[in-house]
Amino acid sequence: MPGPLNGNRKSLILAVVLIALTSPAAFAQTAPPAASAPPTDATAAKAPAFDVISIRPNKDNAQMSGNGSFRMRVGSRSLPDGYSASNIDLKSLIANAYGVRPDQISGGPDWSASYHYDIEAKVVPADGTALQPLTKEQRILMLRSLLADRFKLVVHTETKEQPIYELVVARNGPKLQPAKPDQSTRMTMNASGKSTMETADLSALVFQLSSQLGRPVVDKTGLTGKYEIKLEWTRDQGPGSNDSTSTDSSGPSIFTAVQEQLGLKLNSTKGPVDTLVIDHVEQPTAN
Repeated sequence: MPGPLNGNRKSLILAVVLIALTSPAAFAQTAPPAASAPPTDATAAKAPAFDVISIRPNKDNAQMSGNGSFRMRVGSRSLPDGYSASNIDLKSLIANAYGVRPDQISGGPDWSASYHYDIEAKVVPADGTALQPLTKEQRILMLRSLLADRFKLVVHTETKEQPIYELVVARNGPKLQPAKPDQSTRMTMNASGKSTMETADLSALVFQLSSQLGRPVVDKTGLTGKYEIKLEWTRDQGPGSNDSTSTDSSGPSIFTAVQEQLGLKLNSTKGPVDTLVIDHVEQPTAN
C-alpha cells in the first residue's frame, strides 16, 4: 500500500481531484451536515443504498509526468446511476460523503489517509425500468451508507475555535463577471495556480481557497449570483521544492490575486470550525 505523501504531491492530487469531481457535495460549505454519524442499524433499512458496490485496493497509483517525475492519478465523479472513484483514500471519500475537506477530518488510523482504493457503486432498478438520475441528497446518503456498511465508519462532529479566513468584498467593489444564462457548469485547475470556474457561485470559490490555504474560508461577501470566475496565482512551492510544474515565479500570491482579479479580500481571523471526528473505522469488507 502507498505511504504518506509529501506536500508537493498532495498539491498535485488536489489539482486533479478538483478537476475530476462533479458532485455538488464536493463544493459544500465547510460545516458538516447536522447528522453527525452514518445511519445506525435501526435506520439503515430506510436509508437509500447502492445495489452493487466494488471496492478494491489500488495497485497502480502513479503515472510518469512529462518532466520524468511521478504524480498521483486521483479522481472521483458522480454518475447518473452511481459513484466512481479511482485511487481515493478513505478521508477523501469521507469528505465527499459529508461535504467537508480532508483536513477537517481528524482521528482514525494512519491507513485512512495512505491506503487508496478504486470504487464503483451503482443502483440497479429491480424491475428493469428506466432509472431516474440520482439527486445530490440521495448520493450523499448512499455514500454514507457505503462507509457505514463496508468500512464500519462511525463519526461525530466537534466545533473548535480555529484560525480561518473571511472572504469579503474589497474596498473598490467586486470584479466578478456574471455567468451567461446558457453557460455550462465547469471547473478546471492546474497545479501552477490557474483556475477557471464557469457558472459558479461563491461556495465553489470558497472550497477551492480553503483547499489551497489549508484553512477554512467563510464567505462574508453577501454575493449570491452565478459568476464566471478566473483566477491565476503562483503556487507557493515551499523551501527545497523540486516541483517544476510552476514556471512563473514572479506571479502574484493567491491573496493578491483574489484582491486584484476578483475584487475580493481574505482577512485572517479566528472562528468556530465544525470538524468531523472518526470514532471507529475498519478496512473494507470483501466484495
